[in-house]
Amino acid sequence: MIGRAGRPGFDTSGTAVIMTDTTSKPRYDKLTRGLEVIESQLLHKMVETINTEVSQRVITKMSVACDWIKGTFFFSRVTKNPTLYGMQGKSDKEMNDYLLFRCTSCIQELHECGIISIDGSSLKPLPGSHCMSQHMVEFKAMKSIVRCVDSIPDLLLAVCFITISHHFI
Repeated sequence: MIGRAGRPGFDTSGTAVIMTDTTSKPRYDKLTRGLEVIESQLLHKMVETINTEVSQRVITKMSVACDWIKGTFFFSRVTKNPTLYGMQGKSDKEMNDYLLFRCTSCIQELHECGIISIDGSSLKPLPGSHCMSQHMVEFKAMKSIVRCVDSIPDLLLAVCFITISHHFI
């Protein structure tokens, strides 16, 4: 992961440091020289990512979710390489409708599982949302956990158990 920490409006550049092993070095050399393209993996983890953004109160409304996705690396790659993402020949409207559908579907799934609440147009994280985000629990696992527990303390205990046991498998 590479990012730029700075002060918006003041800092105009950043520095990235890549730490890797000798075997992976040639790949990163190609990437830094622009000889290899990186593609987004967001589509595969969209539910978890949207949940994290709701949990952190970055996404507070359905309309914000749709605007948020348009600011992601995923969106820039979809527009530059539509064939890879199944968007070849699609108009901008069709692409936006598809992304709106994906965002809406993810939010609806989170709501149906009791992980977030929808109050009118407002999205609110519930304790399960924070738990899923903080412990990096996949949505599929979280659905199973939510079905098996009766209370938030049970949920937290189950997540901690899964997190701890994962290290021993």
